[in-house]
Amino acid sequence: MNEIKVVVDDVEVFSNDEYQGIRISWSGSPGFGEYTIYRAKNSDKWYGDSECMDDNEDKSFLKKLFENFIEQMVIQ
Repeated sequence: MNEIKVVVDDVEVFSNDEYQGIRISWSGSPGFGEYTIYRAKNSDKWYGDSECMDDNEDKSFLKKLFENFIEQMVIQ
């Protein structure tokens, strides 16, 4: 089995009257898409919309995205 390869292309922070979160644009071996992580402003629970790349039992795609994001970071 080939390992999934992904690259974080962009990260957008958003906030409106109801929600706040981040939208991660990605590309890689499974194609391309967006992963949205958000919560209601009056809540402490976070939610994710992975476009069917993850579910509650398997969040390995999100882990791959964050691994790539961390690799791209320059710590000062």
